[in-house]
Amino acid sequence: MTRFFLIIVLLASAGSARSDQSEQNCALAAPPLEAAINTSQSLYFFVYPRTLGDTYTGCQTMWDEKSRKLWVAQFVEGRLVELVVNWPARPRRCEYKDGTIVSGDAKVCLSFETMLRDGIRSIPGTLDPTVPASRDPRRSNVQ
Repeated sequence: MTRFFLIIVLLASAGSARSDQSEQNCALAAPPLEAAINTSQSLYFFVYPRTLGDTYTGCQTMWDEKSRKLWVAQFVEGRLVELVVNWPARPRRCEYKDGTIVSGDAKVCLSFETMLRDGIRSIPGTLDPTVPASRDPRRSNVQ
């Protein structure tokens, strides 16, 4: 009986560890200092994590200068499973299975193979532009 109970406890804890791992970086409210800086039309965008490994499990997020989440891409073992696009104004959710869109507006949901194969792209850290402090939401996380 004790062995049975121990197996149940181990299985339950393994499942919760996997759940915690799949939520890696998904709850970040603002970009951390290590976030990549992308720029377009004189605006700054922040991406974290900067790069993803082939087996990455968790979320990659892109924020604007006001810490608004524009894109949240969730990956499981290197595969895109969900993309939430909050821009322009209203959220749109896309679900993927094996690299194919299975739900969501095809005009909004980006193709896995072409756009998000390796995550949200960002420029190399050595080329990060200097962001004015007043426009850098990463600085609000510094204690």
